[in-house]
Amino acid sequence: VNRGVMRVMLGQFKEAMADYDTGLALEPDLGDGHVDRGAVLISLKRYDEAIAEINKGIDLGQTYEHVGYYDRGVAEYFLGRITESYYDFKKASEIAPDFLPAQEQLKNFVVTRSPVSPSNSQTP
Repeated sequence: VNRGVMRVMLGQFKEAMADYDTGLALEPDLGDGHVDRGAVLISLKRYDEAIAEINKGIDLGQTYEHVGYYDRGVAEYFLGRITESYYDFKKASEIAPDFLPAQEQLKNFVVTRSPVSPSNSQTP
């Protein structure tokens, strides 16, 4: 898995995937490996697969929990799931308030509230 991280830094995404596959075959409960593999899938524009892999990593637990939520937010954004993306960036920011990538992404959102229509309001 560690070699996969290095290969990602070199832009060798297919080789990184092979390393993650090998590492996760040996240690399938390694949450960090699943999140890292999900990040590579985002780079390969395989967003649905990335979300599934990141979800697995989040469920298993990881060293830097905020990274899983941030990465999932990125994949959701590219799939047009804007609300889900916002909440994942927000969660990443809550877990690690100094994590600048999540804070920068949150600046791209405008949160509004829908007005309550008269038919939904209760009168005394």
